[in-house]
Amino acid sequence: MDPEFNLEDWSLSASAIALLTQEPEITSALAIARRKYPFPAGYTPAVVDVLFDDVLFIRSDRGQIVFLRPCTPNYQPPFVEVRFDDQMALFLIRGEIVVNRVQAMAELDQLLGRLATYSISQSLLAPSTSGDSSHGNG
Repeated sequence: MDPEFNLEDWSLSASAIALLTQEPEITSALAIARRKYPFPAGYTPAVVDVLFDDVLFIRSDRGQIVFLRPCTPNYQPPFVEVRFDDQMALFLIRGEIVVNRVQAMAELDQLLGRLATYSISQSLLAPSTSGDSSHGNG
């Protein structure tokens, strides 16, 4: 057996493994996606698709929502897949991450957020070099 198909080595819950054993085609696609490199930190996908149970629910093309399938507000599909430019980027089983090729992108966003926060806090703490017109000779 291919080690990529040994679900016990994927660090998944027993319920996720049980669900995947019933879905050999999904398991095969997941094994292929898990072998791929993560998307680079600066990657911006042109097309983002969100699929619930292998059915397209949301499509964004260059930041514009071009397709939106209605669903009930508390619908919680067993499988959620996010695709970037027709490649699996993220796959969850009942909220449990199985494939995560966006980790580097998330880390970059966190770093940029921390840098922005640091920059703002430093500018607030820095002494003002501009003249204070309220106390001038005026």
